[in-house]
Amino acid sequence: MPARLQGKLLYTYGKEPDAFYPSTEFTFTVALEGGKESTARIKISSIDITKPAAPCGDDGTENQSILSIFLLGILGGLIALLTPCVFPMIPVTVTFFTKRSGVTGKKELAMPSYMAFLFFLFIA
Repeated sequence: MPARLQGKLLYTYGKEPDAFYPSTEFTFTVALEGGKESTARIKISSIDITKPAAPCGDDGTENQSILSIFLLGILGGLIALLTPCVFPMIPVTVTFFTKRSGVTGKKELAMPSYMAFLFFLFIA
């Protein structure tokens, strides 16, 4: 265990727009009880960050088009609708849009299909 813990804290403070201090730096050192002082630096020469030991997941999309990746994402979203925490929300959402369709008098409430499309667009 090291003898000291060193760190840097960045914070922002101020009450008024003209007295605002962004990214103020505070460097600190905390002594750790029972720690050992050491000047040796640990370096593992066998680690090369440019050549990973295992693929990081980029190989699966190498020969796929953007459209197929997008369609797989949409399919995954539709499958996610069947999860226990999301599935009960479908009737609530449908009820919300059908109840709003009967309201007249306000222009923004008279367009439930437009709102439903926006809802779908933002979810997608």
